[in-house]
Amino acid sequence: MNTVEYGFQVIDHSIGLSGGQWRLLASATPGVANAAPAALGTNAALRINEWMANPASGPDWFELFNSTNLPVELGGLYLTDDPSTVGQRQFRVAPLSFIGPSGFVQWIADNNADAGRDHVNFSLDASGESLWLFRSTNGTNLTLIDSVAFDTQQRNVSEGRLPDGAANVVAFLGSATPAESNYLPIPGVVINEILTHTDAPLEDAVELRNTGASALNLGGWYLSDS
Repeated sequence: MNTVEYGFQVIDHSIGLSGGQWRLLASATPGVANAAPAALGTNAALRINEWMANPASGPDWFELFNSTNLPVELGGLYLTDDPSTVGQRQFRVAPLSFIGPSGFVQWIADNNADAGRDHVNFSLDASGESLWLFRSTNGTNLTLIDSVAFDTQQRNVSEGRLPDGAANVVAFLGSATPAESNYLPIPGVVINEILTHTDAPLEDAVELRNTGASALNLGGWYLSDS
């Protein structure tokens, strides 16, 4: 019998044997010899990026963000809401778990690690607590990678870093984005009219309306249909 245990994976990257060890590979090679191992970024660049401790429905959750331009290995890292010496090892990430470059992974904090590799064995306290991410430096001692502390949480409002990975923490009222980039809705500006089926000389169009009393600079904004 032959088995492999793995967790989060990176889009378009396989895991495979290289030099007798399982690794993230630089490219997928079905039916031919395995590619070389992928270059990996440092786990010191990981950040606890967003959390939901008081959801209207469903379990609590939180998100990690990889601020590097390379995949990062998560396997063997520790996640916890208990910074005591014993509590630092509360949850150990499954081996062969990875996060993509500038990518996100969402952890379900339902105190039910048996429900899947994306579930942790603790939940979040809506009245306020802290989250911690540790790595093992020599198999014994742990080194802190990142931590966040939060106070009482609003119902169905996540909090997190803006922009992603930054020190600044805000509340995302109506814009929770588990496993995606954080953002705040633009105040006072709405999509006001859309023209989608036209014949010449008309062209498809999207109209924005400023509902406020002051002029706004649109430079650097983005429009998207995704």
